[in-house]
Formats: sequence, structure tokens, C-alpha cells
Amino acid sequence: MIDISANLEQISDAQAEIEATSTEDMTSSEMLALQQQMNEVNLQIQMTSKMLEMDYNQIKAPIEAIRW
Repeated sequence: MIDISANLEQISDAQAEIEATSTEDMTSSEMLALQQQMNEVNLQIQMTSKMLEMDYNQIKAPIEAIRW
């Protein structure tokens, strides 16, 4: 199983790095690299969200069965 808390920490670190980056004097290749980094962070967020959803669904069915 993938460690979701480690993913969240990586996402947080990457977002902080992106937010701290000044785009004022960037070349187009640097802007492209920043955009790629942002895309990777967004993908990581989506993957982590999907993992959380899968974990939730795994525990949801037994809980619902207990309720009935």
C-alpha cells in the first residue's frame, strides 16, 4: 500500500516550492519547466485523492453491512 501521508507531504513541499518561485524574470524554458512541475503536482493530488477514495470504499462496505 502506498503511504498517503508521504504523498501529502511531497505535494505540500512541491506546492510551497512552486508558490515561492518568482516568474518575473523567467525564460520560456523555465516557465515550461514550472508548468511541468505544476502538472506533476496536480497529478500527484489526483492520484492521492483516488487512493483515499479507494481506501474509503474498502472500509465503507463492511461498515454498511454492520449497520444493517
